[in-house]
Amino acid sequence: MHHFCSKKIEEACVANSKQLQGKELSLNNIYDADSCFETVKEFNETACVIVKHNNPCGAALHENQLQAYIDARDCDPVSAFGGIVAFNSKVLKDVAEEISKTFIEVLIAPIMIQRH
Repeated sequence: MHHFCSKKIEEACVANSKQLQGKELSLNNIYDADSCFETVKEFNETACVIVKHNNPCGAALHENQLQAYIDARDCDPVSAFGGIVAFNSKVLKDVAEEISKTFIEVLIAPIMIQRH
């Protein structure tokens, strides 16, 4: 899984994000990550968007970030598998733990907490 972060959501984009983990991204993953992150940035509420093959396959708003992820994933769990997941807020520990139960290619958010 690839982790990316960028500090200010308004200025954030895949091009100026820092890759925290994972191998070099394929061109398709870069396109997917960009469209996923640009979509999630449109929301002021806590949001999660999932994209696969440059098509949204899940999106949800919820004041609870974990529930936003679960709702987005459950829109189309088959397509979400191996997809790109983006948040418009710092990824919380319980959310990261839930995400780790399913294979995803990229996780992108404005702030990511690194494990040491």
